[in-house]
Amino acid sequence: MFELICQHRERILETWLTKILSSYPEQTASFWSRNPNPFANPVGTTFKSRAERVFSALLDGAEPGELCLALEDILKIRAVQELTAAESVGFVFLLKDAAAEVLAEHLSDPGSLKQLIRFSRQVDLVALEAFEIFARSRERVFELRVKELKRTGFLLLKRSSQIAGNSDGTHSPTDPGEVQ
Repeated sequence: MFELICQHRERILETWLTKILSSYPEQTASFWSRNPNPFANPVGTTFKSRAERVFSALLDGAEPGELCLALEDILKIRAVQELTAAESVGFVFLLKDAAAEVLAEHLSDPGSLKQLIRFSRQVDLVALEAFEIFARSRERVFELRVKELKRTGFLLLKRSSQIAGNSDGTHSPTDPGEVQ
């Protein structure tokens, strides 16, 4: 299905990873790309391994929904970063740029161009799936933040009641975890 893309797989993947990492500050990108230790560099190794899985699944003709696990790990990382939705999901579209860049010399051939167009359509479907995953991840982050704020507020109210001498429990605040 994607013979030409498969032939240039390593260069396309390397170019895609470089493009993904270039969206970060230079020192960060350099560290993430050079350090292969998953304990010292969990973000960089996650990006590399999951990008490889996404790319392989695309080349194997997997449905976009099957790419969820690989996408989810990258998008969870990007959901907690101070990125817009477009910036968070935009890394998927960089795969199209990487493929076009690496295959540029072959695109005068109509068959090669058709392959790239089919591949680009698949990448677009993956991007739609990525947006859904990102939205769920970002929503979960906000839910956790609200829960933490409630917990912190409860602890502050409880502490203020104790300071005010209200230790008899006649008017103590209710734990936000119990109120739904």
